[in-house]
Amino acid sequence: MPTAWVSQRTAPPPRPRWFERPLGSVGFGQFVIDLRQSAPAPVHRWLDAPVVTRGLPEGGPDAHMAGATLAQWFDLIVHCQTVTPA
Repeated sequence: MPTAWVSQRTAPPPRPRWFERPLGSVGFGQFVIDLRQSAPAPVHRWLDAPVVTRGLPEGGPDAHMAGATLAQWFDLIVHCQTVTPA
């Protein structure tokens, strides 16, 4: 990969209303959530509610996306607390 494509960015912690905020307190450095599987009622309410999430890095730390549910946007959520270049 050309070095012009590689950049290092530090993302600020998720804002309180962003869906990914509770994922950092799960206690695992990385995990996968399969949104197609059955889940308890509180989880279904979370999956079926409209969410706000972090936007693209180019938009800056306040960038966000909203308007759909997690289940509409994703089949899986792959959460990694720390991501580094290969």
